[in-house]
Amino acid sequence: MTCDQDLDGTVVRGRSVWKNQDGYLAGEKAPFKSFYANMFWAYALLALFWFPGFVQHWNHRIQLHSHITLVIVLAMCESALRYYEFTGLNSTSISTMDVTCWAITFSSLKMSMSRLLLLVITTGYGVVKKPIVGNIALRMHLLGVVYFVLAEAYKLAEHLETLSTNGLTFIMLLWVVVENCVIQWTFRSLWNTLKKLKVKKNMAKLQLYEMFATALVILTLLNIALIYVKVTTPQLLCIYLPMFCCLLICLFWAPSDKLTRYLYIAEMEDEFEEEEGASLTKKRRED
Repeated sequence: MTCDQDLDGTVVRGRSVWKNQDGYLAGEKAPFKSFYANMFWAYALLALFWFPGFVQHWNHRIQLHSHITLVIVLAMCESALRYYEFTGLNSTSISTMDVTCWAITFSSLKMSMSRLLLLVITTGYGVVKKPIVGNIALRMHLLGVVYFVLAEAYKLAEHLETLSTNGLTFIMLLWVVVENCVIQWTFRSLWNTLKKLKVKKNMAKLQLYEMFATALVILTLLNIALIYVKVTTPQLLCIYLPMFCCLLICLFWAPSDKLTRYLYIAEMEDEFEEEEGASLTKKRRED
């Protein structure tokens, strides 16, 4: 239907360009540009706090400190690449495939390494127990690899649109199952670590883990509460919370000369076990 009869049957060829006032980014994606810029500077400030202490106490560093440093570097790289990706998309309306793929890879690496870091801390290896060896180390590494592969596959498939809806849903379900395993393992390990510290009456490490457990529970409850709150961009909140968790870990396990606060000391543990065994033997004799 046309208003001008002379234009009836006219065919117009060309292309339409949809552009907002601030650029080509859609309204739902526009906040991500400033968000990732803020995230980069937030992690940069965290790095300014962390790296000098890490270098200063280089001779007293532990494996946990190197793991935390790697997570911070990966987070900064991810934020920088994401910002560059959305800036280019906003300017040209074209997404650079290389930048996007690298951003997805760094994001998946950061997520898997962050979860492994949380597992190492909550299990107490290197702090309450001996450093991770054997089957436990293999299980953790395998879980990290599986998590990375699923996260990478899902994000690439979602961006490239190479899979059907059913295939994408299947990968997402596998990812959710692995995420659930990580969460259960984390909290179960944290509970066991707290019980072990209470039995051994190691007050310094117990206080450290109690504060961390309280903060972790608060963050988890906040994450659950946000599900029921109507927010404009819920995806952003899912990224803010891991950043706060990383900040807590950096505060509680900051590099220090007081290694007894962090390290598993075999002599102290053996001494405790000998005292515990002697007391049990004494009780049996009295009975």
